Amino acid sequence: MSNITLVNSEFCSMGRWIVSAAANKLDYDFWDQARFVIEFSDSKNLIEQSELITEKLMRDSSDASLKNDLSNIQKKIMNKILDTTNSDNIVIHDFGIEKYIPKDNTVKKVFIYNNDVNAKCSRVTYEPRYKNLTDDSLRQSKLVYEDSLRRMYFRIGNNDDKWNDVNHYDLCLNTANLPKSQCSDILVSFLGKPSMSEDEFQKIVIGRYGDVERD
Repeated sequence: MSNITLVNSEFCSMGRWIVSAAANKLDYDFWDQARFVIEFSDSKNLIEQSELITEKLMRDSSDASLKNDLSNIQKKIMNKILDTTNSDNIVIHDFGIEKYIPKDNTVKKVFIYNNDVNAKCSRVTYEPRYKNLTDDSLRQSKLVYEDSLRRMYFRIGNNDDKWNDVNHYDLCLNTANLPKSQCSDILVSFLGKPSMSEDEFQKIVIGRYGDVERD
């Protein structure tokens, strides 16, 4: 049985950096699309196909054949990752689909976002395909479009539309209010050993507020 953390993040919210750093600190097995392509060079077309189909579904979300094709690709991707890893702790960023994880595993879900549109807007050009965008309105439209793609990919795999719904996740981090390093720190505590033990917490709280605060 493995502990599997699925992380979704908004475009330009710095989620990939945060998750990668936290996984590295904990020595957890970290997967994103870039690693998948490197590890399975013969399966690079799976990612390309999934992106192409997702874009087509953005234009016609009622196409049952496309939905089925994307679901099959998602299943292949998840199976490749789960069959390859020998770690008890796995973190998958942006393309992990809960539906295809065997029920004997423990799944945690994290969402990373940024509600400062201007901050995200300035980062759009980090993506090579958008490096020539200088108009803020176009950058904002790309923010919306990229997140819509993520939502569509998630919707097909999980049969719902809960991408970015805070009630769906176990932890949500807003990078508009928290530095990247602090977000990683919080994620490390959430996934691994917390910096404050339960005994230490109880000692402080009971000492200040009395036994009434004891669980």
